[in-house]
Amino acid sequence: DEVEQDKKKRNTLASARFRVKKKLKEQEMERNVKLLSDRVATFNERINQLELENACLKSLILEKNEKKSNDLLRSIKEKSL
Repeated sequence: DEVEQDKKKRNTLASARFRVKKKLKEQEMERNVKLLSDRVATFNERINQLELENACLKSLILEKNEKKSNDLLRSIKEKSL
């Protein structure tokens, strides 16, 4: 009977240790999820900024190219006259 009680006590302590370790692991995973979610949000924000900047730069390039084309056409027309 004493052996059974000792076994039960050790099992209870082992179960308690397991529950504590499990809880700590869950908390660590929750912190990790929060950290990664924050990083994803930061990266998405940066992507949006870069996409906007890219669109603005493309627009500027198109304007410059159009101006150069118009200037070249004007120059050719003037030479042909």
